[in-house]
Amino acid sequence: MTHPLVISHPYKRIIAIKLMPEMRGSITPLGYFAIRSGVRLSSERKKSAMNNKTIEFYDSNAADFAARTENADMSECRERFLSYLAPGGRILDAGCGSGRDMIAFRDAGFDVSGIDASAEICRIASEKTGIPVRQVRFEELQGEAEYDGIWASASLLHVAREDLPDVLGRLHRLLKAGGFLYASFKYGTEDRVKDGRYFCDFTEESCRRLLEQADFAVREIFVSGDVREGRGDEMWVNAIASRG
Repeated sequence: MTHPLVISHPYKRIIAIKLMPEMRGSITPLGYFAIRSGVRLSSERKKSAMNNKTIEFYDSNAADFAARTENADMSECRERFLSYLAPGGRILDAGCGSGRDMIAFRDAGFDVSGIDASAEICRIASEKTGIPVRQVRFEELQGEAEYDGIWASASLLHVAREDLPDVLGRLHRLLKAGGFLYASFKYGTEDRVKDGRYFCDFTEESCRRLLEQADFAVREIFVSGDVREGRGDEMWVNAIASRG
């Protein structure tokens, strides 16, 4: 028989199971092993799991996602962003998806590179654009003063809300002095999961606060409808900010 024994612990509840005598030597010298009971995952493990699930979604649905988004007309947002940049500057498409915007920036005469967290998305975007796309997560970004502009269209919204200050700090450092960031989020106030993907939503006020706390100078914040067919009632908050 086994005899459960509840052990008090300041942070969690542990149940120790007393093992049969013949099992003791194979488990621990004392003949007990502890299992966690009803303990929530640590915040780091939860964030990692959410991040992995989101990436898995894009890996599994890369071709369909690229097909559904490659013709979305983002020209208005791109033009507002590019109006702040000098011709021929360096742009990082951070979370490049199908590569749609990389092509538009390149055709406008800019020096463009791209990153994405999904290996399959990177493969599709590289093939479509002819530009090598690096597989990297926002949380892994390194570098200093490399880009005149960073375009983060519908990508930062998959970063855990509590990780956004660190990620924005990394993007801030990647920008040259006077460089500009474009970022867009679904409009709202929730942290949610849809189709296995994590989303953090923002309003104009919360987006401005987020960027200013990361030492960005906000130049524009505006709300727009989704440009994909049949989804015009879905709202987005868009921001353009400079390295302060």
